[in-house]
Amino acid sequence: MIRKVRSNVQDILFKNSKEKYSWITKGAIINVCGNAKKMAIGVNQDLIKIISKERHFDLIQAREFINNLIETKHYQKDIY
Repeated sequence: MIRKVRSNVQDILFKNSKEKYSWITKGAIINVCGNAKKMAIGVNQDLIKIISKERHFDLIQAREFINNLIETKHYQKDIY
């Protein structure tokens, strides 16, 4: 059986996703630091899900939204 491992960061992100989305739309800067193979990928996927849920976007639109955050330096990664 394959079990998806979630980090505490992901659990915290998804709790009160409406509040997290509000922070993002008000200009919050997201900094992700840590393991590139596990945690960072999971956090990115959860951010896409949060944007999709709260903004009523499909996954493609949510990814574009995330890419815009990256371009405007509101989503930064220091991963290894």
